Amino acid sequence: MHRTMSATALLVGGLIMFAAMPGLAEDLTPDPFPAASGSSTGVPLEGTTWLLTDLRLSGAFAPIPPGAPATLILDDGHAGGTGGCNDWFADYTLAGDSLAVGVVGSTLKLCEGAGGMVETFYFADLPAVSAWVIDGTTLTLSADDGQPVLRYTVQPTPSLVGSWVVTAYGVGGDALVPVDDGSVTLTIAAASLSGTAGCNRFRGNWTQDGSTLAVGPLLSTKMACEPAEVMTRETAVMADLEASTALRPSADGGIELLDTTGAVTLVIVPDASEGTPAA
Repeated sequence: MHRTMSATALLVGGLIMFAAMPGLAEDLTPDPFPAASGSSTGVPLEGTTWLLTDLRLSGAFAPIPPGAPATLILDDGHAGGTGGCNDWFADYTLAGDSLAVGVVGSTLKLCEGAGGMVETFYFADLPAVSAWVIDGTTLTLSADDGQPVLRYTVQPTPSLVGSWVVTAYGVGGDALVPVDDGSVTLTIAAASLSGTAGCNRFRGNWTQDGSTLAVGPLLSTKMACEPAEVMTRETAVMADLEASTALRPSADGGIELLDTTGAVTLVIVPDASEGTPAA
């Protein structure tokens, strides 16, 4: 992703000003009596989805601005999450209280606004991590000098129960097709779901265990609808639902469903006409 020098300067200047606002920055002078690394609270480092709350910037912690959700998931040597805009991935090594994150790679969407601002510094801070400590539901990653680099809290698992509108569906890999007319909807109860992609009605069962998801098999009515694109979309949406194995919050206040490769299958947002889904 290409940025001009002037754009980069504005980006750095904007985040420095944000960090310097009274009450929003934290002094990073090393604590002469730092907390012991590790976790004694029962929240595991690995397998938990961690939501970034603060990052290192010019000698101070800057809180993450609204609209830039960034996350960390550590699982069997593979790290990843969202960077505020793009999805990212890296290898990591864990030995007791020590943690090292390798070279960070990411998808290549053009990022503007708060998401792009956070992502630039987040990806630069991750390789500087050398130690970890969990206090309650807060994870702090620190550098070799003992200074904190990144801070997270446990990300709550969103609930799917409620009424939803599908705003995009996957067609393979990272490709998503937007749906702008509100014609693809889902109604999800405690163990069952139903919906339409603009023609037939479909229904089936689903289960959720934390952020892990299983859907289907789905059954549908058998009407033939015009234009043909509606039927193509219907087939894709139902296949995407059945392929969904995980979920995470999206930047627009909705939920992204993911397949086993981590690719987004569906993006859903609350159906405003039906009220707010259950928390």
